[in-house]
Amino acid sequence: MPLTHILLYLSILAWALAAIKQYKTSYFTFFLLNALSDPVTRILYLSFQLWPLKFYPTFILLKNFSLTSRFKLPMILTTSIVVLSTSFFIGDNVFWLYLLCLILSLLIFFTLVNKLIEHINQTRSFSLFLILLIFYQLITSIKYAAMLLDIGKGGISFYLANFSQILLGIGFIFVNINTKNFPIKAEKF
Repeated sequence: MPLTHILLYLSILAWALAAIKQYKTSYFTFFLLNALSDPVTRILYLSFQLWPLKFYPTFILLKNFSLTSRFKLPMILTTSIVVLSTSFFIGDNVFWLYLLCLILSLLIFFTLVNKLIEHINQTRSFSLFLILLIFYQLITSIKYAAMLLDIGKGGISFYLANFSQILLGIGFIFVNINTKNFPIKAEKF
């Protein structure tokens, strides 16, 4: 069995179990989308020969929407259709597809950093869950940036990033937003 298939099946298993752990938390949809993206794109590829990379921007966009409650369903659907249409319009141009994935991944990264800052301001503590999620998203962004910089060498870092993300997915089986926070101790001068 090729390494790509092993990583794919490990990823599916890790993120499915992580989604179960996140059930009934505010991050469940994010983890559910993570769990569904690989199997859905794999099924579309095997059934209709549709290239998986064309669907990843839409999944990334939906994960971004899952982190906020400001958007309503009609806007989410419209934006998703626009991104999916753009992905198909781009066609087989790998550079533009990876660039779209990178831009959308960076939006998630900055949204999560903002959530961590809000959490620190409200609770005066660090959230291990949010720190791990930010680290996961940073790896995702670096993975797409590496592919943009050099498709050949970026492939190696893509596999290393996927392996790291599988390990983080396993970590999310044990950690969720309700996991104990680490208080910030400020000394008075």
